[in-house]
Amino acid sequence: MDLDPEHHRRFLAEIVSSTDDAIIGVGRDGLISSWNPGAEALYGYSAEEAIGKHISLVAPPGQELQVAAILNDVLEGKREHLEAVGSHKNGSRVDISLTVFPVRDATGEILGIASIGRDIGARLRLDQERHQARRAIEESEKRFRIMADGCPAIIWATDTDGVLSFCNRAYREFFHVTPETVRGVEWRTRLHSDDAEACVGEFLRSLAAGSPFHCEARVRRGDDAWRWMASYGEPRISESGEFLGQVVLSFDITERKAAEEAMRAGEERFRQLAENIRDCFWMMDAAGREILYVSPAYEDIWGRTREHLYRNPMEWAEAILEEDREPALEIFCRQLAGEPLTSEYRIRTMRGEVRWIRDRAFPIRDEDGKLYRIAGIAEDITGSKQALAAVLLAKEAAESATRAKSEFLANMSHEIRTPLNGVIGMTSLLMETNLDAEQRKFADLAQSSGEALLSVINDILDFSKIEARKLDLELRDFDLREVLRGVSGLLSQIAEEKGLKLICRVGLGVPVNLRGDAARLRQILLNLGGNALKFTARGEVAIDVECDRVSETRATMRFSLTDTGIGIPVERQADMFEPFTQADGSTTRKYGGTGLGLAICRQLVELMGGEIGVASEPGKGSKFWFTAVLERRPGVDLRKSAAAEQKSAPVAPRFTGRVLVADDSLSSLQVAVAVLGKLGLQVDAAANGEEALQRLRDEAYDLVLLDCQMPGMSGYETAMRLRDPRSGVRNREIPIVALTAKAMKGDREECLAAGMNDYLAKPVQHDELRRALERWLPAADRERSGECAAGEARGTRLPPFDEAALMDRLQGDWGLARTVVRGFLNDMPGQIALLGGRLLEGDAPAVRFQAHLIRGAAAAVSSPDLQRTALAIEQAAKDGDLAAAQSRLPDLQRQFEATRQAMEKHAEYEDSHCGR
Repeated sequence: MDLDPEHHRRFLAEIVSSTDDAIIGVGRDGLISSWNPGAEALYGYSAEEAIGKHISLVAPPGQELQVAAILNDVLEGKREHLEAVGSHKNGSRVDISLTVFPVRDATGEILGIASIGRDIGARLRLDQERHQARRAIEESEKRFRIMADGCPAIIWATDTDGVLSFCNRAYREFFHVTPETVRGVEWRTRLHSDDAEACVGEFLRSLAAGSPFHCEARVRRGDDAWRWMASYGEPRISESGEFLGQVVLSFDITERKAAEEAMRAGEERFRQLAENIRDCFWMMDAAGREILYVSPAYEDIWGRTREHLYRNPMEWAEAILEEDREPALEIFCRQLAGEPLTSEYRIRTMRGEVRWIRDRAFPIRDEDGKLYRIAGIAEDITGSKQALAAVLLAKEAAESATRAKSEFLANMSHEIRTPLNGVIGMTSLLMETNLDAEQRKFADLAQSSGEALLSVINDILDFSKIEARKLDLELRDFDLREVLRGVSGLLSQIAEEKGLKLICRVGLGVPVNLRGDAARLRQILLNLGGNALKFTARGEVAIDVECDRVSETRATMRFSLTDTGIGIPVERQADMFEPFTQADGSTTRKYGGTGLGLAICRQLVELMGGEIGVASEPGKGSKFWFTAVLERRPGVDLRKSAAAEQKSAPVAPRFTGRVLVADDSLSSLQVAVAVLGKLGLQVDAAANGEEALQRLRDEAYDLVLLDCQMPGMSGYETAMRLRDPRSGVRNREIPIVALTAKAMKGDREECLAAGMNDYLAKPVQHDELRRALERWLPAADRERSGECAAGEARGTRLPPFDEAALMDRLQGDWGLARTVVRGFLNDMPGQIALLGGRLLEGDAPAVRFQAHLIRGAAAAVSSPDLQRTALAIEQAAKDGDLAAAQSRLPDLQRQFEATRQAMEKHAEYEDSHCGR
C-alpha cells in the first residue's frame, strides 16, 4: 500500500519512537538533531537535554578523537558497525553494539549521520559469568582434591554402578593402595561377611533412588585388621539434575563402639542404682512421646504403677493440681527443647494426698550434639515445703511482733512525751520567772529530772528504730571542728563538776569539711564521753581524732575516748555493746543508765560504715574507739561560712500573726500559748480536732499547730478535713505544723501525706519551734540586728533596754514583764562572773557556751547592746581568739550596768503607773 509523504513520515516516526534501540540523528557539525526514547533509556538523557549537544556527550571522557574519526569516516560515505563503550548520564559504563551510517537526500548528498545503538552489556556479562563459572568449577575441583587429600576422614566417590571413581589420601593409606591401582577397585569385597549384606543392600537402595545412605560395618584394613567404619553418602547431581553417583565420608568408630559396649554394661549398673534410690529417676525420648525408663520410686511418690506410666507417658502430668499444671507443662516443653530446667509443682496421689515435687531435667545429646533423650530426677520435697512454711509463719509472726512493739513504743512515746512536754515546758517558763534560791534549786531539779527521763525515752526509741530498721542517717555538710567544740563544751561542764581534766586532740591532716549525720556523730561522742566521765573519779578523759584512710571524696575517721576510770573486766568487754548490758550488776545502782547507750552507738557506727571496740584493764581505765566513713567536701571552709551566718543572724526574732494550737493535753496547750505569746504572737487554743475546725471556719489564722494523737478526730484526720474543699474553712492553704510525740521513721511522711506542711517532735524545743515559725510566719523584728547596725552607721544609739519591744513581745503584760526583768537582773551578775572565770581558765568552748547563754538572755529582755557584745565574745571564742574575747568583757559589764539602770527606771515607772 502506497503512503503519501506525510503518512510515510509518521510511519517512520512511530517505528523510531517504538523501538528499544537507541536511534540518534547527528548533523554534519556533530550536533544531535534527533533523540528517540530508546536513546533516553540507554544513555539516561532526555531529548531536551541531548538535542543540540555534541555527540561526544555519550562518549566516555577522553574519547573525543575516536568520535571525530568515526564522524569523518561516515561523512565520507562509509558505514560503520562496531562494539563500543558509551557513557551514561550517571557516569556508568554502557556496552553497546553500534551501527553508524550517512543520511542522504534525494540527490545523494550526505545531510547528516544516523546512529543505531543496542545495549549488549547483559550478553557480555553472561559470557563473562560463564567463563568465570568454568574457571570456578576447575578451581573448585582442584581445591576439593587438595582439601580431600588433607582431610583426615576417608573420602571416596563412586559412579552410578557403585564402582570406585575417586578416593583421597586417607582412603589410600587406610587400604594400602596407590592412585594408579585404586580406580575401579571393588570396595565391597573388604566388608566383614556379617555386615556386608545389610551395608551393600543400603548402598544399592541409595543408588537406585539417588538418595543419601548411612551404614556401619566392619572393614578389613590394609594390614588385615578389622575396624568399625561409619559411612555417610550423599548423591552427586549434575547441573542438569542427572545422578552421577555417591560421595562418601567414612570414619573409624572402633573406639566408639568399644565405649558403647562399656556404656551398656555401665547402664546396667546404673539401672541397679536407680532402682534403689528414694528419688524418681526417669528418661524419655526427645519427642516426649515415650517413657524409656522410670525408677520404682515413682510408685512410692505418685502412688501409681510404672506400667500405667509406660502405657500413658503423660500420666505424671495428669496428677498435677490444676492450678500448677499449666506452668509445669510450659517448663516441660522447654525441657523437651533441651533446656536444663527445674520445676516445682504439686500432685495428688491415688490416696488423695497432696505432695510437692521438684523435677530437674537435663538433655542427653549424641556425638553430633543432637538431642536424643531427656532425663531427670523428681524428688518429694513436701517435708521441706512444710518446714519452709513453718519458718515463714514464724518470720511473719516475728515481724508482726516487731511491728506491734514499734507501735507500742510509738504510742508509749506519745503517752509519756505529752505530759513530759508540759513538765519541761512549764519548768523552763518557771525558771524564767523571779525565783528565790531554794525555788530555783527545786525548779532546776525538776527540769534536769525531766530531761533525764527524756534521755531514757530517746535511748529506748533510738534502739527500737534501729532494731526495726526505721532509722535513716541524714547527709548534711558540717564542720568537724564545730561538732568537737560542741561536744567538748557540754562534757567540760561535767568534767569541771567532778574535778576532771577533759582533753580534745585532732591529728594532723584530719579533714574537717565533711558531709554526713553530724547529730548522730555528736550523739555517739556524747554517749561515749558521758560514760567515760561517769566511770572516772580522778584523772582525765581524752578525745582523739585521727584519719585512717582518705581519698578525694571519702574519709574514714577514727575517734578514741580514753579515761582513767574503773576499767572493765576482760570477760565482760565482749558483751559491752549488747543491749541492756553494763560492766557489772552494781553499776546500775551506783551509776545509773539503761544499758542501751553502747548498743545504740554500735548500731549507729555500723550505719556509718564503721566499727566500734574497747580496750580496758580494771583499775587502770578504758579506751573506747570507733570509725566512721564520711564524705569529704574539699575547698569548703564551713567554719568561716558558719561564722558569717552567725554574725548576720537575727538577734532576737519576733513574729507577727495569729496562731491556733490544737492539743488535748492541757499542759501542752499552756506551754505552747505561753511560749508563742512571748514571741509576739496572738494565740488561741483548741482542745480537739472538731473545735479546731470550727475555729478555722469562724476566724482567720496565719498558722496551725496541730497535735497528731488527739482522741476522737486525730490530727491527721483534722488536717485532711481542713484541706477538703467541702470543709468550709476560710483558708484551706493555711500552713499546718504537726506536733507529735511519736518519733518513729515514717511519722514525718505520714504527716505530710495528711496535708501538713511541717513536723515537730515533742517535747518541742524552743529553737526548733522558732525555726518552724521562721519558715511559716512573717517576722516583726527579724531585722532588728540590721537596724542596730544601721543606727550605729548614722551615729545614733539604740537604748540599752528596749522596753517597747519587750512589751510588744509580751502583749502589754506588765506583770509578766516585771517577772522577766527581775529574773534577768538577779541571774545576770552571776552569769557574767562565770564568764570571767571561764576566760581566766582559757577554756574556749566553755567561754563560747557561757557567752551564748548571756546573749540568749539579753535577746529575751530586748537589750541590744548587751546582746551584740555577748555575740562578739561568743564568736571570738568560737574562733579560738580568747584575747579578743577577754578585751570585750569590760564592755559587757558596762552594758549590763546600763541595762540594769534602764530596767530599774522602767520598774519605777511601772509601779507609779499601776498605783503601787
